[in-house]
Amino acid sequence: MLLANQVPGYEKQVRGVLDNIGLPPSVVDYRLRFDDDWTGEPSVYIYFILSDDLSDAEFLQEARNIRWLTLDPLWQGSEGLNPYTRFRQKHEQDEEDRLEAKRHARIHRRSKPTASVSRHLQISWRKRN
Repeated sequence: MLLANQVPGYEKQVRGVLDNIGLPPSVVDYRLRFDDDWTGEPSVYIYFILSDDLSDAEFLQEARNIRWLTLDPLWQGSEGLNPYTRFRQKHEQDEEDRLEAKRHARIHRRSKPTASVSRHLQISWRKRN
């Protein structure tokens, strides 16, 4: 089971491995997500974000190459973590980021107390004092 206090150490390990590999120029960014996998083991999910300039065939070939390039060093360099790789093009990640920001804003908008709830809390507080 992955504990929150383990994530900074694991993140440093994984970033160090990826920085030493020398990723190809088609990788414009990568994102890390730490979680337990389906077996309950600590895992890192690496989302490689590839250039929009790649055709579908180039994207698939590049994804295969990056997977082969990274998995062995990740298994060896990130002790205690199971690495999983995922691939997206930049425009797909941009859309995902936009939707996530929208979900985040909606959640925070819902979590603010309404005027009636605030008034009730103020009244309840005044009655106690």
